[in-house]
Amino acid sequence: NGDASVLQPLEKALKEHKGKVKLFVISHIASVPGVIMPVEAAIKLCRDPAIVGKHPIPVLVDGAHALGQIRIDLQALGDPEYYLSNGHKWFFTPKSAAFLYVRKDRQLPLSPEPTVISSSGKQDFVGRFDYTGTRDYTAMIAFLDALKFRQSLGDDVIYQYNTELAAWAAQHLSKTWGTRVLCPPHMQANMINIQLPTNSSAVALEVQQRLAQDYDA
Repeated sequence: NGDASVLQPLEKALKEHKGKVKLFVISHIASVPGVIMPVEAAIKLCRDPAIVGKHPIPVLVDGAHALGQIRIDLQALGDPEYYLSNGHKWFFTPKSAAFLYVRKDRQLPLSPEPTVISSSGKQDFVGRFDYTGTRDYTAMIAFLDALKFRQSLGDDVIYQYNTELAAWAAQHLSKTWGTRVLCPPHMQANMINIQLPTNSSAVALEVQQRLAQDYDA
């Protein structure tokens, strides 16, 4: 049912727990299943007094699969309080290169705090996260080079190539198997869910294992 399959149970849950929810967390793109979530509409629900009461619910968007796979426009999403993502999945950076966005009005003197307190001596918001001991910062520094590399190819070219290739593969497999693509086009990016030509979980597991063993997929 597309967006409704997410938004209807969410609205019901928010109404049932009105006034009790302290933070709402949603993936920008889920991995299982691989779909773009209706983040903008979910944020609106979290700020609707008829649904959540007089206090809006702050929203944290988990964009682990979003950076490099789709364009990220926080204002268009509804200006969430928090957004985080990493670069190693789709942005061509090494692992541990990531970012945390905190809206200005949520950058408080003591919150949020890093799990390892910075020893930089800085007390400003960014400074508190600036230096967290004897770790390797190379992956973080690589973010700029990853950005330059993507710009050299063209972001639009990357987005178009990946989405069109995934869409072609989905149509090819679903047609070959006589099955169907399981999510509508507006929820698709580089990961698309296709119905397997079996109702047996054992067969599905065997397919998964064969893909992993024979094709490292």
